[in-house]
Amino acid sequence: ATWLAVVPGHSWGGDELQQSLQAKNRHLWVALDAGSNIACGFLIVQCVLDEATVLFMAVDPCSRKRGVASALLKVLQSQSEALGCQRIVLEVRQSNHPAQQLYQKYGFAVVGERRNYYPVLAPHGGREDALVLAWQRPG
Repeated sequence: ATWLAVVPGHSWGGDELQQSLQAKNRHLWVALDAGSNIACGFLIVQCVLDEATVLFMAVDPCSRKRGVASALLKVLQSQSEALGCQRIVLEVRQSNHPAQQLYQKYGFAVVGERRNYYPVLAPHGGREDALVLAWQRPG
């Protein structure tokens, strides 16, 4: 739940995060800081048939721009075969250009859009569209 405090605009509560981790088709990866061995990022996916959906990815603000998100994506892609997943899907805020660039760097492509998917951060209110991106495992 402490992680949720560093993720602006998240829609999950601490209980929801805890319950999510108990589902049998969910997988969690945690990135640890090499020096302190303290968690600096995490990724939760749900696997259904041959598709993995990224439910949540967060990196501590102090650890951003250090390759943590890249490492988490690389692990997910390398583990996709073991998970039985041919494809990985995720949503990203339309305004989150740095995340979009990161995902595209790792082979994700825009495959759709979800209108009014995310709540807009205060004080503006309203809703923001999400882009749907997908990565297909080669072979």
